[in-house]
Amino acid sequence: MTRLAVPLATLLLAISACGCATPLAKGERDLQLGQIAESNLLLKAGDTVTWAWSASQTMHFDVHTHLGNSVQELVTRDGTSDDGSFKASQAGAYSLFWMNTGTAAGHLSFKVGGSAILDPAHP
Repeated sequence: MTRLAVPLATLLLAISACGCATPLAKGERDLQLGQIAESNLLLKAGDTVTWAWSASQTMHFDVHTHLGNSVQELVTRDGTSDDGSFKASQAGAYSLFWMNTGTAAGHLSFKVGGSAILDPAHP
């Protein structure tokens, strides 16, 4: 399975009202089988990020961080849709990550909100 990253610039369509507590971004993306999409965020301790997404194929979704020397998956979901939130216990860079684990190419739609900001250093 080939892992192809989708740049944040092509993943995010616009900063707009997203139906989440605080609008941050929304987007749509076609993902080939095994292809990933990632939205990188900066959070302060106590910040919350919210999401709502749906896909035409099964996606692996996680919220993770690279704090310390390893990747720490803090939220993990597999399915065709999810909505939820995550509150950061410490300041740092966090990522919302999707991988098409279905049986064919699929379409992903997502909305992200909360008190996070987009991380310009890790598009």
